[in-house]
Amino acid sequence: MKRAWVLVLVIACSNKQADKAAGGSAPPAAPPPPSSGGGGPPPTKAAVQSGELAVTGDVTGTYRWKDDLALDCTWIPDLKGGGFDMTLTDGTKFMSLQVKNSNGVHQVVVTSGALKSAAMLTSEGEGGYKMTGSDDKTHMTVSVDTDVASKEGAKLHVKGAFELACPPW
Repeated sequence: MKRAWVLVLVIACSNKQADKAAGGSAPPAAPPPPSSGGGGPPPTKAAVQSGELAVTGDVTGTYRWKDDLALDCTWIPDLKGGGFDMTLTDGTKFMSLQVKNSNGVHQVVVTSGALKSAAMLTSEGEGGYKMTGSDDKTHMTVSVDTDVASKEGAKLHVKGAFELACPPW
């Protein structure tokens, strides 16, 4: 029994010495915080830095993005356009908000399981939102204030603003 304990101690000590020889066993560094386009490292994951969406109509509530929900964003400086698609929650219901602003497509799209009879609600025309971004493709500011409707007759008014960190592509 004593030999087993001695063997365990010898192995444990030799592993610590090997770690020291290899440069230590410090845990890997945390990823840098999202950049807002003003220097520093670019974001490695899309994130909402601030913002919320107020919804009225057939569904009401204030919806926010959380870091465990879906988010994809792209800003194309040469086109002064881009888009994003994010999942938001009010704590009990979920909603998808999509804003498209490129290649002649200018649209706000909302979907939600809370709207039982409506698959997709879309905006009419090119208005209802403003979108700007950084030259390094890592930051986007979006404001939305528009009505969206479905073919089935569901209607919502969505209003909000978001600061987004977008990984460069």
